Amino acid sequence: VEQNQSGQLFHYLHGEQALPQSARSLARPGPLPLRPGEIVQAVCEVS
Repeated sequence: VEQNQSGQLFHYLHGEQALPQSARSLARPGPLPLRPGEIVQAVCEVS
């Protein structure tokens, strides 16, 4: 989880093959932080 709309760290780590191909990014535009419930929901959707 990265508080950055474009997911810069995710794309960097994915490009360096430091993440598995199945890795997904959770991002939101704007200044509002991701809420814990949103993170839990995203993890449950992938599992």
